Amino acid sequence: MKAKKRVFRFIFMTLLLGMIFILGTGSVAGVFAQEYPTRPIDMIISMAPGAAADIGARLIAKAAEPFLGKEIVPINKVGGGGAIAAGLVAKAKPDGYTILSTVTATLTNVPHMESLTYSLDDFIPVFEHGYLTPVFIVKADSPYKTMKDVVEAARKKPGTINFGVPGAGTSPDIAGRMIADQEKVDMAIVPLGGSAPSITALLGGHVAVAGVSTPAAIPQIKAGKVRALATIGAKRADGLADTPTLVEQGYPNIKLDELYIIVVPKGTPRAIVDKLENALRKGWAAEGEYKKTAKATYMYPTNPLSGAKLAEWLKEQSTINGEIIKKAKLGK
Repeated sequence: MKAKKRVFRFIFMTLLLGMIFILGTGSVAGVFAQEYPTRPIDMIISMAPGAAADIGARLIAKAAEPFLGKEIVPINKVGGGGAIAAGLVAKAKPDGYTILSTVTATLTNVPHMESLTYSLDDFIPVFEHGYLTPVFIVKADSPYKTMKDVVEAARKKPGTINFGVPGAGTSPDIAGRMIADQEKVDMAIVPLGGSAPSITALLGGHVAVAGVSTPAAIPQIKAGKVRALATIGAKRADGLADTPTLVEQGYPNIKLDELYIIVVPKGTPRAIVDKLENALRKGWAAEGEYKKTAKATYMYPTNPLSGAKLAEWLKEQSTINGEIIKKAKLGK
């Protein structure tokens, strides 16, 4: 009997100590979250300086700073369609001081195409700060008026048509590969590290076609330097109402929209995630340079996704785009 009492006492004390530990660590985490942030926050940006995703990230960071009380420091880490930046943040300490600003393709497309050190499950989605419908453009003096014109040129002279795209796994990259596969033509897809470098390469005559973000393309179109061939989303893009989609041009399966999002490493305390989301949402709503520029460049989300809704959208897109990549034999 005494032995049984000792066993029960041991079990009781073990459970009691476990509860005290859990409650204690929870209190510590809660206090830590209340104090957060106590120093500047590093925001790793997956796209090149000057890209629409980069501009939007820097502006939303500035807009959110007054509501956080600390600076958000933008740091560009370009490469692999955002994979380099995402890999760094996935391994970062989940304390809210290293966050990732990227395009959704980095998390929903690229992992289906390459063997990476991260997956969608390694992140907690926080906030959508922009959206884009990518567009294929050519120089203003190009003979190509439609995507079919580009395909016919590639058919007549295999290997002579180069597509410049922001990165591997981005929507323009997948769309270009799908067109080449559907049409059975030889076209080189060249990842260039962002929309800005892609436009530079196009204007310099290094690529025949560039797939870029709408905000990056519109100023060049208005200046008469480039011409839009087709948008890549499910519907025509805001600001490019006269430009038909790829669906309208005979590619019914190519409907690839993207969002600009901010995520944090898995394991980041919920209280910290909520603080970040709250500051970003207040920055989104505030009157200032972010809202002004985002609206002027057609990337301001009228009802931004965040938290669980953003996580659900990302999972759906990962499944849908994963099937597209697999069917087109673009995957790993």
